[in-house]
Amino acid sequence: MDYDRWVAMGERLGFSGSELSDYVDRKEKEYTEREERMLRREDERHRRDEERRHHEDEQRRFEAQEAEKKRLFELEQAEKKRLFEIERLREERALKEQELEMLKIKADAGALGADKGAEHLSSKSLRPRLPKFEESKDDMDQRATAFDRGSASVPAYTKRKASF
Repeated sequence: MDYDRWVAMGERLGFSGSELSDYVDRKEKEYTEREERMLRREDERHRRDEERRHHEDEQRRFEAQEAEKKRLFELEQAEKKRLFEIERLREERALKEQELEMLKIKADAGALGADKGAEHLSSKSLRPRLPKFEESKDDMDQRATAFDRGSASVPAYTKRKASF
């Protein structure tokens, strides 16, 4: 509102002289106070908006840092898993190589044993497995027949038996 309108309003209300001047001063003061309050509210709103934007920026920055930490942790875990798998495969390969070496040694020993005869084999590995003989219920003839059948299935034993 402007000064002329306040004067016109004061005159319509019947004010004149000092009353009119007081009325206009009071209206002007109310107007300026209202404008100041409006400016303070606007400044406060701008300040809150700025704080909100700042907080949102901080939140985004924090979330980005957390996402980066998570990504790095996952990469580290994947690397540990990969290294663990490599180590497991190395150990497995070493075991397979040992098994292969043992098989080669056994094959070489078997080839040597076939050339030299079966003398180097232990007697336990050559014996056919038979149940324990009990005199009270087993028959000696049946036992001998079972032994002959069992020994026929062990080639090294057959060669050894034939050499006597």
